[in-house]
Amino acid sequence: MKKIPVYKFYKHKYGDELLVDVISYEKMMPDIRRTLVFSETFYSITLVLEADATVAVNGKSRRLKKGLIICSIPGEVWAFEAEPL
Repeated sequence: MKKIPVYKFYKHKYGDELLVDVISYEKMMPDIRRTLVFSETFYSITLVLEADATVAVNGKSRRLKKGLIICSIPGEVWAFEAEPL
């Protein structure tokens, strides 16, 4: 099995210790499209603004749709279908 990419939370991204950040998945999608499977080292709350994809978190799949909120914890394994978002 190949190594799963892990996205890390950088506490000092903007200088002093940062406890909350906002990022658009659009910025992450080029990397995600390369492997389709990834994990994170932080808690996340994801608001789906637009989508036409299926994502599996720890093997449980869900069709993404506008307005869906996804909460995750560190270490979960995310897997997008072949053509994510």
